[in-house]
Amino acid sequence: MIRLFTTILASLSLTLSGAAAASLSEKQIAPNVRMIRLAENVYSFTADNTTADIVDGNSTLILTDDGAVVVDAPSAHLVRLHIAEIKKLTNKPVRYLINTHWHSDHTIGDGAYKKAFPGVEIISDDYTAEIWNRRGPALFEKLVSGEEGEALLATFEKNAGSAVDDDGNPKSAYQSGRDARAARDLKRAFESAAKTGFAGVERTFSDAMTLTLGGTEIRLKKFTGHSRGDTVVFLPEEKILITGDLVIHPTPYGINSEFRSWPETLDALLAYDARIIVPGHGDMQYSKDYMLLQQRLIRALRDQANKAVAERRKLEEFQAEIDLEEFRIEFAGDDPDLNWAWKNYFLDPALPVVFNMAGGTR
Repeated sequence: MIRLFTTILASLSLTLSGAAAASLSEKQIAPNVRMIRLAENVYSFTADNTTADIVDGNSTLILTDDGAVVVDAPSAHLVRLHIAEIKKLTNKPVRYLINTHWHSDHTIGDGAYKKAFPGVEIISDDYTAEIWNRRGPALFEKLVSGEEGEALLATFEKNAGSAVDDDGNPKSAYQSGRDARAARDLKRAFESAAKTGFAGVERTFSDAMTLTLGGTEIRLKKFTGHSRGDTVVFLPEEKILITGDLVIHPTPYGINSEFRSWPETLDALLAYDARIIVPGHGDMQYSKDYMLLQQRLIRALRDQANKAVAERRKLEEFQAEIDLEEFRIEFAGDDPDLNWAWKNYFLDPALPVVFNMAGGTR
């Protein structure tokens, strides 16, 4: 079922020098939601649902003397939790909201920020703005509060209530639990988004932008890799790099990604003088080891696709012959959730995309 949901949404280093860094503090603000203090003025909001059927991106808060800056806005019910914490930390408004890319798990909560802080300016690269401003209203109209959304939710709820899987086999307790959570999470995501509505990008840049607010320098740079418009945000004073979905922990997502440039983009990210890496999903990274692992995986995938095309293999042959087992073991091991995410969020969607980009035919 997650692939159906994802398809609908998609359609509309080197080790750091010195000892490993650590967060200053961590607070559980709701079940499966953490607020992590990364520097005196920087916090990350992390939802522990990276391997779930319905996912939410990380969000980062930057506090300054002249107001706050937020990077990414996941589901509106989470954004409301974030805003409650922000108001405990400062009486100043959120001045800027930066979207790292257009996918709804990073943008669907923009409207909640706009309601809470009417003067907030939403910023993204030009590609992200073009896609989200065009597809976002339709997502809200048809999916979040329309008949398509009602039908999708009904399907999820029917699946959750069934004792058998799509092939008619009895479900395991593990799968039953996943299906129940998926239906519950989808309903909550739709209901919370419907209350806030759509908010579009208002300010764009084509390559790079620097914001200075309250003496804090915030550098934005556009890349391609996870999508065709991926903004990274770097805080040079704090040495914190916010990557969006160019880096995802504990398993990457490979849905409609730009594999032709992703490894080289990661080279650029590895060159940043960062002590903390905030991925698009999942745990903070205090070295560049995980980014290097993800880069090796994507290069191996791309190399095997290029080889298959050069040997005139068909897609079905490439899918049968692909060998990324050593990476599956490193990313997922024996964990059922990690293996589910590896298959459904990376391997299965990535193979036809990278094969097509290599020039293959079906």
